[in-house]
Amino acid sequence: MCTRLADGMRDIEGVRLPIKPEANELFPVFTKEQAARLEAAGAKFYDIPADFTSEDEVFLRLVTCFATTPEMVDEFLTHLRG
Repeated sequence: MCTRLADGMRDIEGVRLPIKPEANELFPVFTKEQAARLEAAGAKFYDIPADFTSEDEVFLRLVTCFATTPEMVDEFLTHLRG
């Protein structure tokens, strides 16, 4: 599911993937607006301090697991797109 999530993010404006996705973890950079929209929709993630983000960006840690479904990934991407 991590690959599905990463592939879905690649064409979304404001999203960067500075670290190549491996296994079940993904480390994207989102705008603060995108992150707030995802949190409002119920998404859970970790904000990691980073010196390579701008004032309006956040660096996050996302984790998928065996229970993550394609539908969950698609819903997350829908909220991310706005």
